[in-house]
Amino acid sequence: MKGRRKLLLLVLVYMTTILIPLNVQAQVHESPQIQWQKAFGGSDNTEISEVIQTSDGGYLAIGTTNSPDGDITTKQRVKEPGSGFREDDDLLVVKFDASGNPVWHKTLGGSARDMGYAVRQHSDGTFILAGMTFSKNGDVVSNQNNPSSDLAVWMVKISDKGDILWEKVLQDVDTEARKVISLHIIDEGYLLGIEGAKNGFRNTYAVRLDFQGDIRWQKRLPGYYLHDVAQLNNGDFISAGDFVAQFSQEGDILWQEPSVQDNQSIYGTADGGFVWAVSVSQYHRELIDRYESVAKRSFPIDLYSDTYNNSPIIMVVKFDSEKNPQWANYLGGSRNEYVISIKQTSDGDYAILARSDSSDGDISDSKGNSDFWLTGLSSEGILIWEKSLGGSNEDEPKSLVAEEDGFVVAGYTNSNDKDVIGLHNPTKTYAYDGWIAKLGWSENPDTFIGNYPSSWAQKDVDEAKALGLISSNLLGNYTENITREDFSELVVRVYEILMNRAAPLPEANPFIDTVNPYVLKAHELGIVTGTGNNMFMSKDFLTREQASLMFFRLMNKIKPGLETDVFSPKLFKDHKDIADWAADAVYYINYRGIIQGSNNQMMPKGALTREQAIILAKRMYENIDKYQLDEFRLAQQSPIIVSVGQTININVIVRGSDFSNSEKTTMWKVDDNSIASIYGDIVGGSTNWILGEVAEKTVIISGYSASVKGNKEGTTRLTVFIGERSQVQSRTYEIIVQR
Repeated sequence: MKGRRKLLLLVLVYMTTILIPLNVQAQVHESPQIQWQKAFGGSDNTEISEVIQTSDGGYLAIGTTNSPDGDITTKQRVKEPGSGFREDDDLLVVKFDASGNPVWHKTLGGSARDMGYAVRQHSDGTFILAGMTFSKNGDVVSNQNNPSSDLAVWMVKISDKGDILWEKVLQDVDTEARKVISLHIIDEGYLLGIEGAKNGFRNTYAVRLDFQGDIRWQKRLPGYYLHDVAQLNNGDFISAGDFVAQFSQEGDILWQEPSVQDNQSIYGTADGGFVWAVSVSQYHRELIDRYESVAKRSFPIDLYSDTYNNSPIIMVVKFDSEKNPQWANYLGGSRNEYVISIKQTSDGDYAILARSDSSDGDISDSKGNSDFWLTGLSSEGILIWEKSLGGSNEDEPKSLVAEEDGFVVAGYTNSNDKDVIGLHNPTKTYAYDGWIAKLGWSENPDTFIGNYPSSWAQKDVDEAKALGLISSNLLGNYTENITREDFSELVVRVYEILMNRAAPLPEANPFIDTVNPYVLKAHELGIVTGTGNNMFMSKDFLTREQASLMFFRLMNKIKPGLETDVFSPKLFKDHKDIADWAADAVYYINYRGIIQGSNNQMMPKGALTREQAIILAKRMYENIDKYQLDEFRLAQQSPIIVSVGQTININVIVRGSDFSNSEKTTMWKVDDNSIASIYGDIVGGSTNWILGEVAEKTVIISGYSASVKGNKEGTTRLTVFIGERSQVQSRTYEIIVQR
C-alpha cells in the first residue's frame, strides 16, 4: 500500500509486454498478514454481507443471523399471531472498534425472515441499512398493512448506537425483489441496485430514494443478473452483471456491453475510468478475445487439462474514462475463483477479494476447501502479492475494505483452525459464524507504543491478538516485566472470552490504591488477592509462582471440579525455592503445559515479562478444554529419547470415563518415519480419516499404547489422537533418536 513498492515497479515496465505463465507472475511485495480476526456468532448460522469503515476508525458490519446465543444477545423470539413463537433469521448489525473488538450489536426484524445486505454511514454518524424482509411485525412496522406475502426491500436508518430512527418497506418497487446488490448515498438521497423477478423472469433495477426512503424513480437495467454497482468520478454509475452498463443519476442508460452471468465486481478509478473483475472460463472465449490485445499474458488454457472443465478464473480489465481497455490480466488456479470485490487502493494499485477453491496456479498457500483469496495488482495490472485466508472447512468471503494501512475482509466460515479462531459451534457440520479480519504489512502495528515482541514470541503474540486476549493496554513493551495490574487484565479477558460473559464487579471496592475494573473483577472472581491493609500494589511485578497460582484459580473458576491431585514423577531442580502456598498450583499448571520451566527449573521467584504472560494466557486458552473434552497425556516425559535400534513402549494416560468407551479410537502419527516408526496391534490398517495425514506415517492402534522404534539419528514428532471424528483430541511430543 505504501510508496515503497513503486521502486520495484520500474523493473516491470519491460515485463508488461511479456506473456507470463500463470504460476510464475513476479511478486514484488510481501503479502499482508492478519493483524486480528473475529468469529462472531452463536450456535446457529451467522453471516456478514458487508463491512464498512466508520468515521471513528472502527467498522460496522451488516448481515443475517439465526443464532439467539453466543455473541448474539439481542435476538428475541417474536410471537406471530396464530403460529405461536417463531425463531427465524434476523438482520444483524455489529459495531467493531479499530482492533476488531465488538462494541455493540443489534438484531432487527420480526417473526419471519429478515436479511441484511448493505450499509453506508452518513456524515452525522448515523447509518442507512438495506436488506430484505418477509416480516410484518416486530421492527417491521411499515409492512403490517401490506397484503403481499412477497419478499420486500427493507430500509432502516439507525443511530450511531444502533437505535432505529426510521424504517420503511419499499412496497411499490416494480419487481419482486430477490436481493439488494448495492447501496450508495448520493445527492439528496440513496441509490439502490436490486436483483429481482417479474412475471416469472429475472430482472435488475436501479432505484432512487430520497432521505426518507420514498421512491423518486426506478429504472430497469439491462440484463437479468446484477453483481455490483459503482459510482464513477463524474457522478454516473456503472453496473456489472450479464451486461456492463453506464447510467446517469437519473437512470438513463448511456451505454451497455454484453458480459457473462458469473460473479463480477466493478469500481470507479481515480483517473475517471473504471476497473472490472469477472470470473470467466474457457467457454467465455468471445469475451476473453475482446481484450486479448491488451492482456499481460494469454488466457491460461493449460490449466484446463479437462476439456469439459468450466471452472472459472478471474479476468481483470482496466478502462480509461472513454471506455477504452488499457490492460487485462488473469488470476487463479485450476479449480474455481469467484470474484467478490475489487477496490482501488490509496496508492493507485488494486485489491481483489475472491472465493478460491484452487491450490495451484497463483494460489501459493491454500487453506483447504474454499478460502478467502486476496490479491494485489499494481497500477499497471501486474500481480504483486496474494494471500489465502481461512481454515480447512468452508470460508465464504463477502466484503472488502481497502484502507491506508491494509485491508479488512468479512464473510462467514465454519472453519475452526489455521487462520480462524473461535468458531462458536465447531461440532455442528453446517453451522457457521460471521468472520472479519484485518490485514496489514510487516510494519508492526505496536511500534507507536514501544517495541516488538522477541522473535521467538512473535507468532504466539500475534495469535493471542487474533484471539482477543490482548487489549491496547498490553500492546508494546513486550520484554518488560508485567505488573500485577496488567496480569489481572489478562486473566479477566481469558475468563470473559471463554465464559462468553462479562466478569462481575464487586459491590464495593476492597482496595484503597486502585479503581482498575480488571483488578476488581479478578478479585471478585477469587483469582487475585491484596497484599494487606486494603492495598493491591498494582505496579508491583508478578513472579512466576504467583502467575501459576492465578492461572490455577482461573482454571478452577472456569471449570469447577477439575481433578488437581497431580502426581509429579519428577520435581523441579529448584523445588525448594517454590513457596508451599504455590507448590500445588505450580505443578498442576506445569502438568497442563502452561508454564513449562527451563532446564527442569521453575525459577519461581523470577519475574514474568509481558510477552511471556501473553503466551501463558494463550496456552491457558488452548488448554482449558473449552468444549468439555476429556484430557490425556503420555506416561513418559517429553521429549522421548530413544537410541538407534531401540524399541520402547509408549503408554497414554487417559483421564475421564468417557474415553474408557471401546468405540473411542487411538491414532498415532510420526512426522518422519525414517527417524522413528510406530507400530502395535493395528485395528484399521493405515488411515488418513481424521486430518488427511500421509497414510504411511499414521496408524490406528487398539488400546492406549504403541511401540516406538528408533531408526536413525534425528528429531521427529509423535502425535497421538484419541476420540471419534466429531470429538478428537491430539497431543504432540518430541522424539529424539540418538546413538
